[in-house]
Amino acid sequence: MNRHRFRIILPKEEDLAKSEYNIEELGNEVLYDMCEKYKSHTVREQIYSKLWLIGRSYSAALERNKSEEKTEDIFRKTIDELIKIGSCIDDKIQKLQPIVDDDTMYAALDVHKDIVDVFSKTTKMEKRSLASKYLHFHRRDVFYIYDGYANSSLMDCVKGSVFANNKYDSTYFKFCIKALALKTGIREKYGKDLSPRETDNLLIYLHKSKA
Repeated sequence: MNRHRFRIILPKEEDLAKSEYNIEELGNEVLYDMCEKYKSHTVREQIYSKLWLIGRSYSAALERNKSEEKTEDIFRKTIDELIKIGSCIDDKIQKLQPIVDDDTMYAALDVHKDIVDVFSKTTKMEKRSLASKYLHFHRRDVFYIYDGYANSSLMDCVKGSVFANNKYDSTYFKFCIKALALKTGIREKYGKDLSPRETDNLLIYLHKSKA
C-alpha cells in the first residue's frame, strides 16, 4: 500500500459525528440478517431474493442493464452463473479478513471481480456498484460500498494517483485503496477506526453537505 502517495484532506471531527446517524440503519440490519441467514450461492431462491432486495434498496437493481433480454431471463441467467461458482464464492467469502493490507484487500477484490464478471456477462454492464453492495451485506466487515456519490466524496478527500492493477475491477480497486488511506488518516488523527459502513455513511454525508 505504501507505494501510493496521497494528499489526504480529512473531514472535520464534527462531520464524523454528524455522519453517525443513519435513518436507514434498521432497514440495513434486515438485509444484514438476511445475508447472514441465507449465505449460500448454491440455492436459487436465496440468490434471487438477495439480488432483488439489495439491488432495489440501493438503486443498483439488476434490471437496470444494457441487455435486450427480459428481466426474468436476466435474473435466471445471472443466478445460473452464480450457482456454477457458488461453492467457490461461498468458500472465498467465508475466508475473508477485514482489509488492512495488500493481501486482505486483494482477497476481497478477487471475490468482487468474480461477481462483476457474472453481472457483466448477463447484463452487458459491469455493475460494480451492485457487486460491492451485494457483497457488503454478506461481509460488512470487509467490503466497501461503491457508488458515484461515495466515489466523488472519496476523490475529494484523497488526492493522488493509484497504480493500475488490471487483475481486478480497476475502479473498485482504486476506490478501496483510497478508502483504506482515508480510514488510516482518520484513525491516526481522531482515534476512530471506521468500518466500511461508517465510511459509507461519512462519504454520503459529505456528498449531501456539498450539494
